[in-house]
Amino acid sequence: MATRTAWETRIRAFLGDLGVLQRVPAERIPLALEAAFATLSNDRPYETSVTLTGDGSTYSLTLTGWLDRFSRVVEVEYPVGERTPSLLESRRWTVLRGTTTFRLFEDTPAVGESVKVTYTIRWPSPDDISATDKIPTPWMEAVASLAASEAAKAQAVEMARRQSSSVAGNLIQLDAEPLFTAAAQLRRLYDTIVLGKPAAGEAGGTAPAGLGYAIEDQDIFPRALFHRRSTVTP
Repeated sequence: MATRTAWETRIRAFLGDLGVLQRVPAERIPLALEAAFATLSNDRPYETSVTLTGDGSTYSLTLTGWLDRFSRVVEVEYPVGERTPSLLESRRWTVLRGTTTFRLFEDTPAVGESVKVTYTIRWPSPDDISATDKIPTPWMEAVASLAASEAAKAQAVEMARRQSSSVAGNLIQLDAEPLFTAAAQLRRLYDTIVLGKPAAGEAGGTAPAGLGYAIEDQDIFPRALFHRRSTVTP
């Protein structure tokens, strides 16, 4: 677990290791970190659980942090504590649409029985209290690397856009290629550790080219990303 300051320090270190820190405005780093957390939530959502303690009449409970159309129930155990866990079929429970209410259809836990609901939510965004950060320590490097990749990529797109709109100014400083290359390299650590994808050069892995990595952005700046500077004298 780490504080937000520790996260941002690690992001700067990644960018510094590749020699692009000075090209990325400081204000991009907090935004990139939030983008990385959002990506992690979509790829590997945070799993949490709540327990309904039976009283013979209660059949629903609140799923704290549940997000409609994002969260999903992983499993429902009832009754809790059996040697071989008994999992309820989905037809025996529901989460009321537009709410955070979990409800049982056919069961009302008696006194001494309980229902455990495991479900997914977004990863909480860490602040300056380390306990708020729930991301596993082995993943910190990977997610920080992803955030650094997002910061480098966002700045590269902006530089490419500015370069395509005007030939004035220092075109060397507007060269987006090093940032696209750095972004691709930084993304690989996240793909390998969190997503389990093979690293470049390993079986099944491919090494993306610098500008090719930005192809997903071509709908935003199609000419900017593939703008040829060979006709311009630096």
